Amino acid sequence: MQRWDASTPPDGDHALPGALGRLWEELARQSGPISPALLRAMLERPFPAQELTPWIAFGPSTRTRTRVCLTAQFEILVLGWLPGQLSSVHDHGSSACGVRVIQGVATERVGTAEALGAPRHHEAEAALTSHPGEWHEIRNDGQERLITLHVYAPPLSYGGVVPQAAARKHAVVVIGGGIRAATLAVELGRQGATEAMALTVVEPVAAVERGLASASDRADHWNLAGKRMRSADDPPGTCLDRPTNRDVRVHPGDVPLRAHLGDSVRERWTAACGNRVTHIRTRAFDLRRSAGHWRVSLEDGTELLADALVLATGNASPRDLTEVRSDDSVLIVGTGLHVIETIVSLRRRGHRAPIVLLSRRGMLPRLYAAPPTSMPKPTPTLESDPCATRPDFDLTHADDALIRRLLARGVLCADEHAIGLHTDDDGTAIDARGERVEGLYVLGGARDPANGRCTATPELRMQARALGAALVASARRESSS
Repeated sequence: MQRWDASTPPDGDHALPGALGRLWEELARQSGPISPALLRAMLERPFPAQELTPWIAFGPSTRTRTRVCLTAQFEILVLGWLPGQLSSVHDHGSSACGVRVIQGVATERVGTAEALGAPRHHEAEAALTSHPGEWHEIRNDGQERLITLHVYAPPLSYGGVVPQAAARKHAVVVIGGGIRAATLAVELGRQGATEAMALTVVEPVAAVERGLASASDRADHWNLAGKRMRSADDPPGTCLDRPTNRDVRVHPGDVPLRAHLGDSVRERWTAACGNRVTHIRTRAFDLRRSAGHWRVSLEDGTELLADALVLATGNASPRDLTEVRSDDSVLIVGTGLHVIETIVSLRRRGHRAPIVLLSRRGMLPRLYAAPPTSMPKPTPTLESDPCATRPDFDLTHADDALIRRLLARGVLCADEHAIGLHTDDDGTAIDARGERVEGLYVLGGARDPANGRCTATPELRMQARALGAALVASARRESSS
């Protein structure tokens, strides 16, 4: 349990995000008794559910109370109620009580210990109060989960019928919602961590699970046989058995469409994570270290609290080939698999001038798999052509405003060869002073300088597995301390 001394003037440097932080500051400024009317006024302001994520928990037998903070003047708690759960009939001693309904519908009966009145139904955003000596009962009679925010002033002075408040969950925020974020979430789900930690993915698209490389409208193939593909720590070829919504069966020797892997990851995500991951459809635009935690500012005006942050923003946009004119001669350095995609992309755009390939060994890409036997031929268009060149890892020119801002402040440090970010071997970011930025991790190709090439699923799986284990270990250390 973390305690803040309300006698200290609030300076904004405490580990409470957004609306919760503002509530704490306003409560701490009060020099005298805090009345129910004042609590109601404070709680009638917006409290985004996503800012409460680390404190939201549910238990099978009774409501779950998680303490946000405790001072000499007041305490703040978040309560989670499954359908059918209820409190006992209780009062709050000498404390005034204010309640904000965050999600669901709270059914309340108010009166005395001997007789309660008719039920009152309070929907989301409603604020209700109880005076000292007043008795009431709250229950969840609905079919969805109920989340409520409670303030007691002064703190409750007796145990009685009040269950012990739990500690908040270890909060992990993943910025980016493509295949990297999904693979990490699947790994955490495999390790049984998504129940014990508050995992939040910040990504503006409608669904987490895919990246550009495995989008549902991709009509081109992977450069890997299906029998070697897997989206998590499964036996090779597992992804061939997963997608159930495709008309065409993929055989082990086939080179599947890129969209097929996206389907596999989506189904793994659903099975491993379910509704235990919070997906926030906006972008992160800044983050700062505060009181041993990370405060993540979002474009929608809300703020998240995180114990650990994972930058999984994916590959930077490739360099555009449209600037190459049809009569420009082209030199391509390297003759790996990317060279085929690049040449095909150039030819589709009408390029007809000579193309020279430069190779250290004087070799062309080798054919290592039989042609597909059952997959349809790709029908890409210029608009959906996936190959403009290799992803641009010079993040000093990134189109991601968050990355540019962190680079400018020295929180991140770009590699001098423009191939990614400086990180330690475990993915922890290295800042401009050469020091580890504890709790800030990089996942994916941006770790190239420390880990070598990471643009394919095998390397991503290994990164996600190791990072997942590190996050679980960190959460366990925090819960035991």
